Amino acid sequence: MWYGKSTQYSPVGLLLQAGSVRAIQLDRSGRVCGAAVENLASQTSDSPLDYERAVIAILKRWWRNRLFRGWQVVLGIPSHELWIHNARLPQVPSEELPQVARFEAEERLPYAVDEAELRLIVAGDVKQDGVSKHEVILLACRKTAIQQQIQICEHAGLVPQAIDTESHALIRFQRAVDNSEKRTVFLHLGEKLSTVIFAEGDRILFLKYILVGNYQFDRAIAEELELTELEARQLRTSVSHAEELNADDDVHRSVIDAIRSLLETVTNEVEMCLRYCKVTFRGRPAGQLWLSGEGVSSWLADYLGDRFGMPVTLCRDTQPENHLTESLADQLPRHIGQIVHQSNSTPHGRSFYPDGAWVVALGLALRQFSLTTNLYQLAPSVRPKNHQLAAALAGEASDAMTPSAGEPPAGVPHE
Repeated sequence: MWYGKSTQYSPVGLLLQAGSVRAIQLDRSGRVCGAAVENLASQTSDSPLDYERAVIAILKRWWRNRLFRGWQVVLGIPSHELWIHNARLPQVPSEELPQVARFEAEERLPYAVDEAELRLIVAGDVKQDGVSKHEVILLACRKTAIQQQIQICEHAGLVPQAIDTESHALIRFQRAVDNSEKRTVFLHLGEKLSTVIFAEGDRILFLKYILVGNYQFDRAIAEELELTELEARQLRTSVSHAEELNADDDVHRSVIDAIRSLLETVTNEVEMCLRYCKVTFRGRPAGQLWLSGEGVSSWLADYLGDRFGMPVTLCRDTQPENHLTESLADQLPRHIGQIVHQSNSTPHGRSFYPDGAWVVALGLALRQFSLTTNLYQLAPSVRPKNHQLAAALAGEASDAMTPSAGEPPAGVPHE
């Protein structure tokens, strides 16, 4: 489960997003031993070079101040950089499925397939018009986006051990606190889009992006109330932290009015995903919804629980501001086994997990604890000259990875 008996700490789970940098590390027992977050909004322009310089400076400062042990990191690909496509492919022998999936990607991918790192999730077999087909999810990320993250780490003196998706990190976190094989729905409110995941144990069965995230919420509030986006974010955060909405509070009412149509869009999309999964993956229905992301709220969890008629597990952000380490450490769970704690139950059995914005980074740091069991590389990738990029993409397996009866790779790229 761990890298070796002499290894005392996990690699640092490092999430480089457009608006923030977030990192967390665990010790051998699963205790959080280091964590840091910094907002980039005031430090970067639209220039990729300015972004890289700002992130490199932050990472160098964190490691210079000895906030983390070792130099190894597990990177997370931001969702907006990852293309996904759910498809039904003809029944073919397992060794031929990657090539069939590659043909599908060549037709659907909005850029040249040779520019992408491609992966395939095999969800299972389904019937369509009486014909058996493979239900699959195709994932692709531009190689340049991966190279940018690796280069940032190189310049900061860090060693990437793997690159993973936010979706797999979310499931890894959930499995660390609930190791059952039940079917679960995830809704993660990200920076620029939201992610819906339907999973059974550690197997991803369905994955979809909704083009609404916190950035769109903040813009809607800013336009409606004539505020700056920073002021809008602060206002949204204050309302998100309220246990319940107050119809007599002008601030609550104004914020909800501004984001009402966006919330309805998210809710309708999740509802359609639930219907699709109920028909496609018959048998056990999803029994719980996990709600995570920066600024997720009790009242939103209650609303979704009422709307979908299922219990909601809320991963709530308790430290939204731009602080580093000392004050943040008190807000984080000190042991992975203590991440779960129950609050007063609601009619839908909602429970609380601290810090909704941290679950992805925690999932990255937990990568060595668990494997996601249905992710495969489509075809051998062209080997980059950059040795750290090559190492991160290769992980611990060969390039010629195809579906098999053994343990397949986890994350993107593969182990």
